[in-house]
Amino acid sequence: MERPDRSPLVAAAVVTAASFVLLGMAVSAGVTAGFDSRVTEWVRMPALAWLQPVTEAGSTPAIVAVAAVVLVVGWLTGRWRDAMAGALAIGIGALAVELIKLVVGRARPDLLDPALVETGFSFPSGHTANATVAYGVLAWLIGRATAWTVAGIVTFGVGLSRVWLGVHHPTDVLAGWLFGATVLLLLAALNRPAPPGPGEGSAHADRAGPRSDPPVPG
Repeated sequence: MERPDRSPLVAAAVVTAASFVLLGMAVSAGVTAGFDSRVTEWVRMPALAWLQPVTEAGSTPAIVAVAAVVLVVGWLTGRWRDAMAGALAIGIGALAVELIKLVVGRARPDLLDPALVETGFSFPSGHTANATVAYGVLAWLIGRATAWTVAGIVTFGVGLSRVWLGVHHPTDVLAGWLFGATVLLLLAALNRPAPPGPGEGSAHADRAGPRSDPPVPG
């Protein structure tokens, strides 16, 4: 059986991972302050106040619920192993985010009027990263364009909501998206099914199809 070509997915994962690392270095060096300030001023406009409840889509209870849905979908579709791998990716991704926060040690935004007060470190945004992984895994398992569209809208909204609430810098959110994309690309690369080998489909069809009667001697 021919092995699947995973190189495009791996290459894309390398690009997103490298971008994540470079962004972390830029944040640690303090060169993103101007960008963060300008984007924060734009996102925190009153017209975007509807984003406040959207942030709950990236909360721990929501992510746990999505992981449970992933397992159910895997059982219903017969993709149990993929569902287990996806749920594992959600859990490992969430743990990795917390470890990265400790390594980078970036403080939360220092705003005079945050809509929400949270403790802990800021880079990357856990809500954003976890939402990107969880909803992306669910979309990957469903395998439909509509599912990917909904997942993209939700994760984008969660990211913006973290900036609007004043609990994350824009670069924290960008890092969360990059981290989540890296996890999803690696998951897809490691769990991509191999295509049928040459002639495998026709051979199967021949076995299932009608056979002619053997020649009669004489």
